[in-house]
Amino acid sequence: FFDSQNTFHLVGVDISTEMVKLAKEGLQQTLARLADENGVNASKITADAVEASIDATAVEAGSLSGLMSYFVLHHFSVEQLQSSVFPHWANLLRPRGTLLVATWEGQGLIPYPEDYGMKARQYSSEEIAHLLEKSGFAVSKSWTEPEPEMDMNMLFVSARKL
Repeated sequence: FFDSQNTFHLVGVDISTEMVKLAKEGLQQTLARLADENGVNASKITADAVEASIDATAVEAGSLSGLMSYFVLHHFSVEQLQSSVFPHWANLLRPRGTLLVATWEGQGLIPYPEDYGMKARQYSSEEIAHLLEKSGFAVSKSWTEPEPEMDMNMLFVSARKL
């Protein structure tokens, strides 16, 4: 994710004011870990979190070297991922740019209590891989990890824009 000057700028986007607030509270710790893991000076990394819709960000096409989506996909249908979300992300990424997604692993709707007021979907690694490939990505790796508090598995998929 680092550019030719070995600098990195991270922008987090969420439609929820509360989630943006939480992200901003954790930025310094995240930046320190990112610098340490990549062997760079922390002053070379900057970050911000903004409240916006997933498709309303003011990012120039082809300008991102990396994009990470952390537990967003479950809010979208297969049709939305295929027709707008993944093609939009492919448009934002540079050639060979990296996409890392995390979502809930499984099939069908997540059994949230009715008073949650939302429906969310689980996806299989094969389903996400197929949709990504149709949008111009090559999947590099996928894996799952248990989430004991939710009694579900988390699915992580790493892909590169072709």
